[in-house]
Amino acid sequence: FFPEKFYSLLETRIKKELGKAGEERLYSIGKRFGYRYAMISRYGKISTLKEKGLEDFMYMFTRYIEVVYAKKLEHKITFDKKMLELTADSYAGCETNGLGYILLIGAWTGVWSFIMDDTKVDGIQTTCQGRGDEKCKLICAPQKELKLLKKEIFSEPDMSDLEENYPRYEVLNKVYPSANKNLSLKSLIEANVFKYEKGKL
Repeated sequence: FFPEKFYSLLETRIKKELGKAGEERLYSIGKRFGYRYAMISRYGKISTLKEKGLEDFMYMFTRYIEVVYAKKLEHKITFDKKMLELTADSYAGCETNGLGYILLIGAWTGVWSFIMDDTKVDGIQTTCQGRGDEKCKLICAPQKELKLLKKEIFSEPDMSDLEENYPRYEVLNKVYPSANKNLSLKSLIEANVFKYEKGKL
């Protein structure tokens, strides 16, 4: 529920005061947040979802994040490399400060790391609207794949001490039977109750 400006100012100030160490800390916070979010949301992992299930899940997950945080999001998965490529237009925070460590780079890397069941999956942003590029591009993959891009890589393999059971989250996000019909968001869009177009719901 924090406004976009909060993240933008927080990242800018931490980078200004702590330099590279601050950027590493922000990345770590974002990745651990994303990993924990996937954990307490009980997202599936590659071992159980398999490729088709993972493609379907990531399509819907990307649409969900697109509606909340961006104007447009596109993703591509390369399974044999455990690689996720994300292209974003007007992603919250990143487009204003050119950093995007918490909500874009870190959070997506954490979620992908959890799904790939590999804490050594990290992420780098190769282009950024906040730094003058046409779009933001994020690549999440194991370090050996990222090193081929010859760009600076932050690493955060430690996902210990993250609560798997979080009672307050469970209560706030509990599924309750609806009063009328138990329709999914997808079925409500198909029935024209909601309209989804170009990242807007």
